[in-house]
Amino acid sequence: LMSLLRDGVKAVASPYTENSVRLAEGTSLTSLGAFCEGLCTVQDDASALAIEALAPRPGDTVIDMCSAPRGKSFSAALLMKNEGRVLAYDLYESKLRLIKEGAQRLGITVISAEARDSSEPAAENIGTADCVICDVPCSGLGVLAKKPDMRARVGGRLTDASLPPLQEKLLRTASLYPRVGGRLLYSTCTLNRHENEEVVLEFLSAHPEYSCEQMHTLFPDPDKPAYLRTDGFFYAVLVRQR
Repeated sequence: LMSLLRDGVKAVASPYTENSVRLAEGTSLTSLGAFCEGLCTVQDDASALAIEALAPRPGDTVIDMCSAPRGKSFSAALLMKNEGRVLAYDLYESKLRLIKEGAQRLGITVISAEARDSSEPAAENIGTADCVICDVPCSGLGVLAKKPDMRARVGGRLTDASLPPLQEKLLRTASLYPRVGGRLLYSTCTLNRHENEEVVLEFLSAHPEYSCEQMHTLFPDPDKPAYLRTDGFFYAVLVRQR
């Protein structure tokens, strides 16, 4: 925060998380000394809160199932104090460049990025992770304010019928990776119950080895100035009991 203020940037401490700062007005990232020096990255507070709830620790093994564009892998690595390992997967090789470039800028050395279809189990990862991030593709209804082009695509549909089956498959695969006592984060940037609570509750009913530690839906607060609102977001932290 002090670095931004010294550069004349209008910024305030986040009211949601101690590790975040909110910019009071739009600006070019490349004009920010703090960004170019690797002192910060871009992420909505909603995502940051989800990773804080997952609570990765130094030395942990973390698997990020759908890591692009990068934010949650970075947040996990920073909470881990760059100790341990973060396995960042994405379906598209082209998107992994963002992760590698961002990690280099931030001085993060524990992230390894690999192109992989995360809906298919990876035998070498089963039972090995302390934390798993399962941030799934979704209808994006929580970020429409930031992506006006999405409004035209969504139209009157609350969700694409193909999304919940994919989300369920990704969650089932993710559940193979935590060790006993390990933690699993399921998250979306949508407000649709079909993609959120219903996916988690159906999973829990079929997987008694897991319990739900917490489940939250974050709604943008229309009474706050735009720069203080979070995205619409959902997350649940599940713990493997046996």
